[in-house]
Amino acid sequence: MGRATANNGTAIVNRGNLVPYLVSPDGTASPFPRAADTLLAISADSDRIAYRTPAAIFIHQRSTGLDVFADSIAPNTPVDAALSDDGRSLLYLTRGRLAFFDGSNRRPLAKGALRATLSGDGEIAYATTEDARVVRIRTASGSIEEMIPRTPFVAPQTASATSGLVTTLSVAGLDSKPVVEVDGKPAPVFSTDPTGLRF
Repeated sequence: MGRATANNGTAIVNRGNLVPYLVSPDGTASPFPRAADTLLAISADSDRIAYRTPAAIFIHQRSTGLDVFADSIAPNTPVDAALSDDGRSLLYLTRGRLAFFDGSNRRPLAKGALRATLSGDGEIAYATTEDARVVRIRTASGSIEEMIPRTPFVAPQTASATSGLVTTLSVAGLDSKPVVEVDGKPAPVFSTDPTGLRF
């Protein structure tokens, strides 16, 4: 979701369970100076870097060496994040919860988000949702505007559905009680959630 390379060519590099690195424009790699699990995003000028530890999200300012605490997270929680161009604002997504941090205040923006991005000035976030919508969110007020309404989608399936076998489809934006037919006959729907249908 966030920028991995700054305008000057400085890049953040994550290497699995190994120490994350910063790679300068001349190709020199140096370990990130904090005990970080993952580097999440870098500002356009390369001065600020969002990173996570096992229990928190921070913004590190390279020019001052200071770190600003953004939010607590549970261990092993997936996190995706984006910084504004100046690195002062952070949009982050954890388990469907989209939140915004402006350097001193944090506010929830939406639940049920799958992916999101932040405008360069940090004033607008765009997100796709579990019910297959695209929304625009004003980060200062949290107001949400639907850009694209719920759009049902079923991912292409390589194997065919067979009577008597349970099949799972990757889906988005379906009605709460979808009807499924196999070979022209109704099939029982065992479960549905925002991203899957079992029949």
